[in-house]
Amino acid sequence: MDPVHIPGAWQYGWISKENISFEAEEQDKMQECSNIEEHLEEVNARLKALSNTDEIEQWIESLEKELEILEEEEKKTISETIYAKENIQEDRKKLERYRKAIEECIKEERKEGKIGEIFLEKEGEIGSKKDREEQRKTENQETAFFMRLYASIKLLWRLEDAKGCLTTLIGLEKRSDEVKKYLETDEKRALKVYQELIEWKNDTKKSYKGREQGLTHVEAFIRTKIHDLWGEMEKRLCRDFRGHLEKIGWPDKIKKGIVPDPNCFQRFRMSFQTLLTQHQEDKDKRIMCANVKHQDILLPFLIMSDPLNVQFRYHFMEKRKTNRIDKPEWFYTYILDTISSFADFFCIEIQNIINETTENDRNSLNEFITCLLKILEEKIQESLEFLLMDVHLFSHFVHETIKFDNVLEHDFGYFPHKSQWDGIVNIVLGKPETFTAWVELEKKFSIEQFQNIIDLTISPDAWNLDYDSVDESETKPTVSSLRIKNLIEGITEQYHSLKDFDQKSIFFTEIQSHILHSYYERLKSATDAFEVTFSRIIKAVSMTKTDEIIHGAKGLETLCRIYGSCIFIESCLFDWDDDIFFLELWQGFISNTKENKIVHRNTDLGNANILQEPNQGSLFSEVSSLYFNLHNRIEKLIIRHLEREIKEELRPYFKINTWSSSECPSSSMAMSCPVSIQMVDVLTLTDSMLNFLKKALSYLTFLRIYKQFSLNIENLLWNKVILKNTFSARGGTQFTRDIWELWTTCSKYVEKPEQNMKRLEDACTLLSLHSSNDNHIKSISSVGAIVFDLYKSPEEKTQYLKEIGVKCINIAETRNILQRRIDCWAQ
Repeated sequence: MDPVHIPGAWQYGWISKENISFEAEEQDKMQECSNIEEHLEEVNARLKALSNTDEIEQWIESLEKELEILEEEEKKTISETIYAKENIQEDRKKLERYRKAIEECIKEERKEGKIGEIFLEKEGEIGSKKDREEQRKTENQETAFFMRLYASIKLLWRLEDAKGCLTTLIGLEKRSDEVKKYLETDEKRALKVYQELIEWKNDTKKSYKGREQGLTHVEAFIRTKIHDLWGEMEKRLCRDFRGHLEKIGWPDKIKKGIVPDPNCFQRFRMSFQTLLTQHQEDKDKRIMCANVKHQDILLPFLIMSDPLNVQFRYHFMEKRKTNRIDKPEWFYTYILDTISSFADFFCIEIQNIINETTENDRNSLNEFITCLLKILEEKIQESLEFLLMDVHLFSHFVHETIKFDNVLEHDFGYFPHKSQWDGIVNIVLGKPETFTAWVELEKKFSIEQFQNIIDLTISPDAWNLDYDSVDESETKPTVSSLRIKNLIEGITEQYHSLKDFDQKSIFFTEIQSHILHSYYERLKSATDAFEVTFSRIIKAVSMTKTDEIIHGAKGLETLCRIYGSCIFIESCLFDWDDDIFFLELWQGFISNTKENKIVHRNTDLGNANILQEPNQGSLFSEVSSLYFNLHNRIEKLIIRHLEREIKEELRPYFKINTWSSSECPSSSMAMSCPVSIQMVDVLTLTDSMLNFLKKALSYLTFLRIYKQFSLNIENLLWNKVILKNTFSARGGTQFTRDIWELWTTCSKYVEKPEQNMKRLEDACTLLSLHSSNDNHIKSISSVGAIVFDLYKSPEEKTQYLKEIGVKCINIAETRNILQRRIDCWAQ
């Protein structure tokens, strides 16, 4: 048994021989102890033999220190053991997590990033270690491990890919051979197997997602293989279908209405349906045909359109007399005639065939039209470069294209299957530069037309009132306003068929809005010129001297021309606001303005204002308000003109100073005396002006103006004649006779004209009272006695005045007028 190390043994102790002196023999003897008991006994024996107490205490202290050191070593050992155990457990958990992650990558999904993430996580853990030497050692070991693992997994994937590629190629060859086999015996069966091949190809493509980029060549090979296979099938199926087409007499006999042989047509039907079975709605499952550019078109229709396309090319795309770029209507008419000739055949016979297949939601005539439009599109693209060299040819081409689109849409109800049709015109105007060129050309042409409409040298009747264009009770428009309406409506027809909102909005603001504002400015300038009485525009409108057109009925005619133009254009604007086309355009302005998508190319203030408040009003509300304000202004000018003219003619009448002449006419001659000579011109002018207004204006407008005209005359006669003169019985009767003649003149145009001059009527009643010498109930003295009686109440006086015919003026005014009679106080 080996000797046991005992703490405090002299050979390992902390006290040297110099501190404690023992005999050599005794030291050797103590070192030979084999166990603790013997050692303790030996120690006790030695202690008894010690005589130096200091040495003993020193020795005990050394033992205690050594015990403390041993305890610390024990704690450290325990702590290291616990830490090692925790590290082992943590490493075990990490290894388990790595194992599961790796198994998931290998068995379930091919995610190359998964291993990379684990590798980065491991690098982070290694970097957190404090011991740099240990870190480098661990990093190298674990990095090498994960790189080997990653390389192994990638190799496994490549092996799996290789296996999949081989399986795919074997399956492709097997299915291709099966299609070729059935193609010789059963075409429908061959198409069915081919469709299964397409579905298998799509499923295979999905399984390749996430694979390495190198596998794309396999997909390309599959596509090429299927493409070539379909080329063989198409060649066979299309050849058979073309043969059946010839047997039923397509296209010549069908165009002439010759009924094909029933057996031939039945075989044609079967061949047609066979070709239809290949078409799928999903674009990923459509058959890839080498010479089918537009895959959404049914193949039978493309084949049927081939001979028609050949004819079209012969006539309109080769060096023939019919191939004229300045005559687009020729080939458009050819296409429309072709569609019309075969419409019944497609709508009845072909539609019945389609209805029996899965493509029964398609319209056969629309499919046929779509095929014909492809060659037409090619023709337009070929001609576009030459058209842009001549703006007039280009404008004519666009005009004919729009007409063609309208016929297709409205006469044949054309609309392609499950897609938006912007019209053939979109091919012409689809590019911004071509559309801009067209808009500028149309704008220039429209402005030229506008200038021709208002230019008297070109249109001498431009500002004449047209009495036959509207009802007799309506305000008469000018010839120019009628032509402006036709111009605006013609422009609308030009861009009505455009599908793009931005194009329509530009056309509207650049041309139509510009013309409406320009015409308004012309009318406004004429109105301004009339107010200052001198203007070249005034001369241009009426082609007479200024001093002639601002007086009498001529002046009214000038104003009514402007007024009639305003009223007519304003009524057109209201009608257009209710038009569906302009309502849709307005809704587009509102929605696009909210989204800040409208870009105004025109910086003209008038054109910009039309969209200032998109949430209010209507498309024409802004320009309509301009015309409305102008016609109100002109109406006031008409009233002012009437007042000024009648006032000027009444000046001699105002100067009459013989109203107080004492000559008294007999009662029988009271109302039969002639009209004052100074009133004759007034009556003539009144008759001419009212006669013109009655014909030129609507009835309601005329009544409104006449009412104000009557009030103005009444005020003039009241202030200038009645209140500034005194009257004898004869003078009062003469004045009354003149006024009644005025009312007689006015009665040709309104009923009871005196109702609009009640104050003047009352004044005439008082001024024409019998003289005081006459014993009559209505004598001036009897009426004055009651009116000036201080003891009678106002009610009694008012009642009395009503009895004698004075109903409007008050008592004070009655007294004032009675005092105008020189015989009022005569006894």
